[in-house]
Amino acid sequence: MQELTLEQIAGLFPARRPEGNKGDFGRALLVCGSYRMPGAACMSTLAAVRSGAGLVELAFPQSAYAAITPKLNEPILLPVEDCGGQLCAASVEPVLQAAARADAVLIGCGIGRGPETDRAVCELIERIQKPLVIDADGINILAEHIDLLERRTAPTVLTPHPGEMGRLMGITAAEVQADRTHAAEYFAQYADVTLVLKGAGTIIAAPDGTRWRNPTGNCGMAKGGSGDVLAGMAVSFLAQGMSPPHAAAAAVYVHGLCGDHCAGELSVRGMLPTDMIGVLPRVLRCFEK
Repeated sequence: MQELTLEQIAGLFPARRPEGNKGDFGRALLVCGSYRMPGAACMSTLAAVRSGAGLVELAFPQSAYAAITPKLNEPILLPVEDCGGQLCAASVEPVLQAAARADAVLIGCGIGRGPETDRAVCELIERIQKPLVIDADGINILAEHIDLLERRTAPTVLTPHPGEMGRLMGITAAEVQADRTHAAEYFAQYADVTLVLKGAGTIIAAPDGTRWRNPTGNCGMAKGGSGDVLAGMAVSFLAQGMSPPHAAAAAVYVHGLCGDHCAGELSVRGMLPTDMIGVLPRVLRCFEK
């Protein structure tokens, strides 16, 4: 297994043409958030914007409008009809229309669970035929309907923590942790997905058997919201044209660098996921050509 290096990740970032416009740098759609978890939508969306996508659109339950909109200025906002503060059947068509305009889509951060939400998410996973990042409750829903992956023709990136990985495989988190490399490699090839198994030494596994271990990051990142930031970065890099394995590797490595920067400035106890978004532009300077 290869360990990711700064030089390797730097090689994944293309130079941005000085005469380029926002349409040249990708359009990302995020389907995130709920009435109870608006912060997940905000963090993932801000991370996507800060990671360089030309256009970022957020689809979210309209009942979370008052909580989400004051925190977001740059993204396009798509409040959709919801049921009980979460996505439902009425949410699906507006999201599909937005997905048709996007280069890559993220679904799952802070969406919650429930019969209506689960059905809506299953339909979206099946019908969105664009590169798709699935995170958080999107993974938990998928774990109960794993056959949906067989119906997808576009690439899929999954970003589970060990508990979610266990649900995908039908084993315990402890069993996943006992052989993280095997779990990531096996599922990536079995399901034909790019798999990001989060945790200390995050593992990225591609469907072709390629595997990387990430050396960046620290225990201060073990806080709710860190995964939302990572998912937003991954969909942004996908939208900008990176391949799914490269987008995943770049997001994981840069995410860890942001965490290390914050730990050095703020301490592992006091740092927050939003602090990582704050330092992301300075960290990305390492990869500017």
